[in-house]
Amino acid sequence: MPDYIPTNAASSGVKLDKKTLKSIAARSDKPGLIYIAQWVAFLAATGALVWAALGTLWVWPAMLLHGIFLTVPAYSFSHETAHGTAFRSRWLNEAVLWVTSFLYMEEPLHRRYTHTNHHTHTWWVGKDSQMPFDTPMGFGGWLAEISGFALLRFHIQVFVYLAAGRYTDTMKMVTPEGGFAKMTRNARIMLMIYALIAAAPFFGIWWVVWFLVIPRILGAPVMLLFTLIQHVELQENSPSILESTRSFRSNRLAEFLYMKMNNHVEHHLYPQVPFHALPKLAEALQDQLPQPDPGFCKTNLEVMSVVLRRSLGRQTKAASIRQAPHMITGAARWNVSRSGQCELGRKIPIRSHSMSQWIDACATDDIDEEDLISWQHGGKSYAIYNTKKGFFASDLICTHEEQSLEDGLVIDCVIECPLHGGRFDICTGKALSAPVHKDLNTYPVRVEGGRVFVETG
Repeated sequence: MPDYIPTNAASSGVKLDKKTLKSIAARSDKPGLIYIAQWVAFLAATGALVWAALGTLWVWPAMLLHGIFLTVPAYSFSHETAHGTAFRSRWLNEAVLWVTSFLYMEEPLHRRYTHTNHHTHTWWVGKDSQMPFDTPMGFGGWLAEISGFALLRFHIQVFVYLAAGRYTDTMKMVTPEGGFAKMTRNARIMLMIYALIAAAPFFGIWWVVWFLVIPRILGAPVMLLFTLIQHVELQENSPSILESTRSFRSNRLAEFLYMKMNNHVEHHLYPQVPFHALPKLAEALQDQLPQPDPGFCKTNLEVMSVVLRRSLGRQTKAASIRQAPHMITGAARWNVSRSGQCELGRKIPIRSHSMSQWIDACATDDIDEEDLISWQHGGKSYAIYNTKKGFFASDLICTHEEQSLEDGLVIDCVIECPLHGGRFDICTGKALSAPVHKDLNTYPVRVEGGRVFVETG
């Protein structure tokens, strides 16, 4: 069992009724497909502006606008599909992950695995593999972060390492068995496509420059301003998402670009909830959460003011955004550990069973269809499922990060881990999708007289 507590709703003391969570987390292809249609329409409109402005100075603001609509949704969609929550259909989710990760310029499985780690150890120094800057942040660090070039340099390094089959310690830490071969293949394919794009102007093909390359560069700072305010100025090394993560108010345009991820506290508490349902989740949790910070522009202006004042040695208390106490000049200083060691742990004892026996576990009507309940017997934790194919039982704990499946989503005969989105076949226990690779133990079930019996052992 792990010697840490994953950062999520449980570690933050936030609770939501299971039936409410299941309703909010329901999956559908429709919202994602609508989003794609809207995104393509926006890109066609901004692309038409670029085309009309070619040969004039107006092409630069046109490419900036086009770049914002290209880059921010590419980041947002690759993030959502990395979680596996954008679509109900898995193949559609994986296809969009590949395309949007190409636009974002990160190998898609590296994106998924490092982001899985980010949710396990949100804003833990030395453990969170997506903690890109030192804290507290100064003005120089702010400039480096929002320019996009530091991120681009890092992604190029990752591509080169993966393509060459050279895997860093971080990659080895976050990647499950069997993942490296796929990552290397993807990196080589993507690098070949990038090379073709770079060579295109030498063959007289300039449209990729005006509609893809330059807009991607110009749009990156706006994308990074969205990502920067997720955690900046908040508490490192805390088990509570309420202390490490920020939500902010937003208008409809910013919500579209960011796929409603302005509800970022809510997303980190329950990452199994799809993007379109985050406002509903925020409403359900509003009495348990801090108030969201001001909108995108005001929050970013406040952050810029704080980091500039910090670099000048002035007072750093923000007027309207949340800050950790040690981020404020004159407050008690916190010594942020750089060891990456978490002092919080949880042990779940599991005793072996030497004999098999049929145990009356529950009534059939205790479990809604396409749902599960947890069941304890003999010091061991089980999951009992009600699916369209009948009742099944398995271990309750995910084989990836030792997370309970109790709040997981049942889709057809698949259980999805609520922490990282790994999926198992309920009938066989087979691991179906990353980051899980080890199968789940299953147990025989029979139904008699409206009761569910499980053969333990």
